[in-house]
Amino acid sequence: MAKEPTHKLASGDTAYLYRATIGPRAQDYYLRHFARFDGEGKAGSSWNWAAYWTTFNWLVYRRMWGWALAYVAALFGTALLIFGVGKLLFSYSDTSALLLFLLLLTVAFVVPGLYANAWFYTHCNEKISTVLRTSPEVRDAATVLSRQAPDNRRLMLLGLGNAVVLALVFAVYNGFQGVESALPQLATHEERALASGTSGQVRALAAAPAP
Repeated sequence: MAKEPTHKLASGDTAYLYRATIGPRAQDYYLRHFARFDGEGKAGSSWNWAAYWTTFNWLVYRRMWGWALAYVAALFGTALLIFGVGKLLFSYSDTSALLLFLLLLTVAFVVPGLYANAWFYTHCNEKISTVLRTSPEVRDAATVLSRQAPDNRRLMLLGLGNAVVLALVFAVYNGFQGVESALPQLATHEERALASGTSGQVRALAAAPAP
């Protein structure tokens, strides 16, 4: 159930539904930007540190699945253009490719930081419109929206998922390091075995009677 409005920006049904959709975390922060967007009649740029540092995690936490998929697809697609098709077509150097990749990383952080609030504003309004079609009463709609809103439990699960992914990456990295360190020893062992076999063959030929 959505909380009763306690902030001066939370007056009115629209703000009440915004609070229910946003969830318990950072309500006043987003409500302040949403009120400005409503006053201007459009969503503009503003800064969001959470979306800047943890874009994909922020999108997943806010249940913005389409935006998260589009973000990942844009990153992989642009990286493929830089290191694959673009390099074949324009034949630029590895240094140029690295500079383009650094530019891609900068854009991948800065753009979400600037426009995450606008994306979330659009997402919340779409959800509110969808729920109001089936639950026209404001209080009923707020109840439905609050049940769908991200909560602290979801944040804990997301943190646990990140920890598992990092542990897997670390384990795979250690596995590759172990394989790489074992390769020189294996090569040395094979060289010694080959040399031993060759010397044995030479001794056998030398000991054989002359025709």
